[in-house]
Amino acid sequence: MQVSVDTLPLQTAKPVETISLDVTGMKCAGCVSVVERQLKSNPGVVCAQVNLVTEVAVVEFQAGKVDPAALAEQLTSKGFPSQPRCSQAEDKSHSENNLKLAAKRDRESRDQIWRLVIASVLVLLSTIGHISHWLGIPMLTLLSNIWLHWGLATLALLGPGRQILVDGWRSWWHGAPNMNTLVGLGTFT
Repeated sequence: MQVSVDTLPLQTAKPVETISLDVTGMKCAGCVSVVERQLKSNPGVVCAQVNLVTEVAVVEFQAGKVDPAALAEQLTSKGFPSQPRCSQAEDKSHSENNLKLAAKRDRESRDQIWRLVIASVLVLLSTIGHISHWLGIPMLTLLSNIWLHWGLATLALLGPGRQILVDGWRSWWHGAPNMNTLVGLGTFT
């Protein structure tokens, strides 16, 4: 059977719009994949691209079929806090939101530095316990007690490592396990 051009139905191209979403909470390429999959699962979404470094998702969708706020709400419910990105004209009126976001990032940076300092102290205490065997210093052998090392490991998991464990559990709960889920399972087995 031959098909001619005349017999094919005319397909009208629907106008496509593009929006940008600010997406936080992504830690790895697996998170990027989950966010893209969530966005593409919405009817009317033509294409979705997510950048881990800039924390931005660019979504192309059929005009009138997708609500940007609903997309952001869906991602937020899946553990990736999101909001539609403001245009440059709106950006001035939303400078307060930008200041809050910058303050949040500064606070997260300070928290990460403190977690690093605490983890470093715990590693140092654990290392001294192991080195005491080589140095032959009797006072340091107290630091090689297995229960002390158990306590240091527990403190490391519940202190500096807590955020990783909580994030891993949340992503597993939402059906999108990530690297933190793998780390959490590994530490508790």
